[in-house]
Amino acid sequence: MTDTTQAGDADRDSADRDSADRDSADGDDAVADLCFRARALAQSHPMTETARRYRQGCHARERADQPLDDFADWAVTALDVGYCLRRTEEDAVGAVVATADATDHELGRRAGEVADELRTGNPAAVTLLPPERIVAALDRLIATELDKRADNVRDQLDETDWADLEAYVSWWVVHGYCLRVAEADRPAAADPVRVIVIGVGNVLQGDDGFGVEVARRLAARDLPPGVTVAETGIGGIHLVHELMAGYDAAVIVDAVDRGRPPGTVMVIEADVIDVEPLPMDERHDLLADMHLATPERALMVAKALGVLPDRTLIVGCQPVEIDTLGIGLTGEVDRAVDVAIDEVLRCIGDLADREIDGHR
Repeated sequence: MTDTTQAGDADRDSADRDSADRDSADGDDAVADLCFRARALAQSHPMTETARRYRQGCHARERADQPLDDFADWAVTALDVGYCLRRTEEDAVGAVVATADATDHELGRRAGEVADELRTGNPAAVTLLPPERIVAALDRLIATELDKRADNVRDQLDETDWADLEAYVSWWVVHGYCLRVAEADRPAAADPVRVIVIGVGNVLQGDDGFGVEVARRLAARDLPPGVTVAETGIGGIHLVHELMAGYDAAVIVDAVDRGRPPGTVMVIEADVIDVEPLPMDERHDLLADMHLATPERALMVAKALGVLPDRTLIVGCQPVEIDTLGIGLTGEVDRAVDVAIDEVLRCIGDLADREIDGHR
């Protein structure tokens, strides 16, 4: 009896292993087919206009940021195959996907959220096919993209550099996949967080016009919903009037002398005095200047009136000279304008995220 039972268990174990091997082989074939179709589809660049515009922006930024132009080309090629893996997955399950136009900021932000969910959250909530199959396909596409680059650079890189390149290519493959998910699966739009960016300063005093120049260039950009840009010059009362419209957060852009090298861009938490607890004579001394020629005075008045957002940041730049009459920024400060714009956009995203988290 004992021998017969053991033999039966052995037979069943063998059958289970055979079945598992067949399932594994079938899974490998399915992954290989997904990857083949994704790479083939990528040759025709089957992107929506929104995704294509986003891709072009990524390519331009990577060409500016990376030491070799080839890296930028590899990045968008990796993005293409990741994007096409999702398109192939949609075809496999017969999904009909509706997409809508979106700004690059919206699309990139949503793609990042999807990537976080895919890596550390619940992949089954993202993928259409079994998540382990998609993860395996992403890994295989990453390996293929790296193999294509190995002949060009493998001998020139040490292990650390190669690991950095592997992480770079991996990020772009996954980002491409998540880009398509983001494009097709955006949540219903909630009321956007209202952020105002205010450029202050005197354009007749050289570098003191920094904030105004940043505001002018930002106003020409495609900005996220809910973002307002204003320039108030040296009229602090105008700054207060702008804030009276009611905002969730504010970013003030100004020339700020902190003794740093000229052109240094700084992000500073606004520390605004609350005049309410002060004796009346001290309050009068602080707020008596009705012109409010300094942003600090204007922000104090805004706080006293209850219109200063709790979340207020200052993006400042160390000037070369602000006391000499003259129109136009010095070279160091003019070059800092684009840096400041990037910081303002980053602050907008951070402020919006914190505001949304605070209301969850």
